[in-house]
Amino acid sequence: MPDRWIEVNMAALAANLKAVRSRLNDGCRVIAVVKANGYGHGLEVAAKAFADAGADHLAVTTLDEAVRVRAAGIETPLLLFSPSLPEDADHLLEHDLTATVCCTDQILAFSRAAQERGKRMKVHLKVDTGMGRVGCLWTEAAILAEACHNDPGLEFEGVYTHFATAGQPHSALFRHQWDTFHTLLESLDVAGHRPPLAHAANSAALLGDPNVHLDAVRPGTILYGQFPPGVKIPDLKLEETWRFCCRVLQVKDLPAGWTVGYGAEYKCDKPTRIAVLPVGYTDGLTVEPAS
Repeated sequence: MPDRWIEVNMAALAANLKAVRSRLNDGCRVIAVVKANGYGHGLEVAAKAFADAGADHLAVTTLDEAVRVRAAGIETPLLLFSPSLPEDADHLLEHDLTATVCCTDQILAFSRAAQERGKRMKVHLKVDTGMGRVGCLWTEAAILAEACHNDPGLEFEGVYTHFATAGQPHSALFRHQWDTFHTLLESLDVAGHRPPLAHAANSAALLGDPNVHLDAVRPGTILYGQFPPGVKIPDLKLEETWRFCCRVLQVKDLPAGWTVGYGAEYKCDKPTRIAVLPVGYTDGLTVEPAS
């Protein structure tokens, strides 16, 4: 039996997904983000909880994460945020994964691999509108979108971007990114190349500005019971999704005046019963110098 463990409340995860849906525009889909080991909850546990609760899609960062989700028997549509390499094409097709693309080389390689197997690979085009990380520059996006739309080996399912200042919907950069992406979507509409899913909003953005919900949102943090830094919505009730548990190693009675811990951090002002727990540095409990 372990000395300490985390208990995950799957019902709370499902409840938070339901709470997020209550904030969305009609018809908006939920891409539940389960990257980083399900934000510490366990990748398979979080993925199953959200899949069972009706998430439209799941999203992870890496191919390894995606393969683990599929190995757990979860068949919900699954998006990889990290652009996959051309040599990953076999794995993407084998596990029915949705790839992020942002350059011509990826598009050509994935299309070729799919057509060789008589399949089509689902792809989302990632557009850099100001974040400066993954994605094609927005000025190149229309050409790449056309290539994805017209390619017989690809199913052009989505186009997306990510806000650098998601928690500041009134900031100049947020407005610039949104205007840029919105303009791109309008141009794709006119050209007939817009895919079914356009998405931009993470947890902070979907709470801060309902205008950016589009066809889908990508909640992460709020699904796990926490508001993003600097964001608080009083009428949105989130449930705690986990708790830290441990065994009690010893219970003992200390006399008045006895001290406890490094630096005699605590002093008993009266006879006191204490419990000794197997928790320390490795669990994130630090030592503060006595004042």
